[in-house]
Amino acid sequence: MIFEQRENNTDMVARDLNLLLDVLKKEREAIGRADAKLVGEIAKEKEMAARILAAHTNMRQEPLTKDLAELAMQVAQTASTNDILLRDMQRYYLGMIDMMLKQVGRLTTYGRDGALGLTEHPVGKARIMV
Repeated sequence: MIFEQRENNTDMVARDLNLLLDVLKKEREAIGRADAKLVGEIAKEKEMAARILAAHTNMRQEPLTKDLAELAMQVAQTASTNDILLRDMQRYYLGMIDMMLKQVGRLTTYGRDGALGLTEHPVGKARIMV
């Protein structure tokens, strides 16, 4: 008879937390290199890892162990720091777009829905020398 070894729920959650932490570390590296395209690709991985973790966390019945709680705290801190860095990265890119648009006589505007729009700058159009 073949016996199937099954992971207990604590082991599954620990594995999932470690997977999410690895993805967050990879995201941090991409943020550090200012690689917006890679950050976007990693966001998909992060979402999938979070969904897997959520599924196993919802099934959880045992109390949280100290090691698991510490790992969860590390994941939360890394995610929070990455969020701050991503917001800074977004502000930087939006600032660059605004600066370039101003140089050609346009201003960025944002509608109620957050959609980007453009308006003519009242001073007129400037030329950009390349």
